[in-house]
Amino acid sequence: MGVKKTVFKTFKFILKNRLLFFLILLILLGALSYYYSENYYLHEEDPSSENFLLNYPDGHVVSLEGWVVDVYPGGFKLYIYHHGKDTIFDVRSNTNVSVGDNVFVKGNLDDEKIITAKKVVLKQYWMYIFLLARSALAILIVIILLLRYWKFHLENWEIVRRK
Repeated sequence: MGVKKTVFKTFKFILKNRLLFFLILLILLGALSYYYSENYYLHEEDPSSENFLLNYPDGHVVSLEGWVVDVYPGGFKLYIYHHGKDTIFDVRSNTNVSVGDNVFVKGNLDDEKIITAKKVVLKQYWMYIFLLARSALAILIVIILLLRYWKFHLENWEIVRRK
């Protein structure tokens, strides 16, 4: 019981002292940024579209996300739009996809625009709807918190903290 009360009091103190809370968050953000900058090479296994659209060497592992525009026996064509550049890749895979599906592909870049897929993940429509629902819920929570602690004066166009 004593440990729980001590931990609870510590968290309560940190949350009441806004400067301390802000400093802890700032230190955590700095630590995460430092970690990423020191270990960025660990994340190069799956380069972004921009990296391998610019003369990426053949035989390396790449990760893509795009839309299926054509299906043929033994593979499909994947359409990617990146920074104003339309690109179509041939993906060799026996995965059952259909035209219009949004897919994530991880595989080896064999030739300039031919990928031998190691993993193909079909992003289904319910995932997209779930993402929208989560976002709507988050926006609703933010609005509720905003209206609970703040009020609007429409005459002066001011936002004033409630007392």
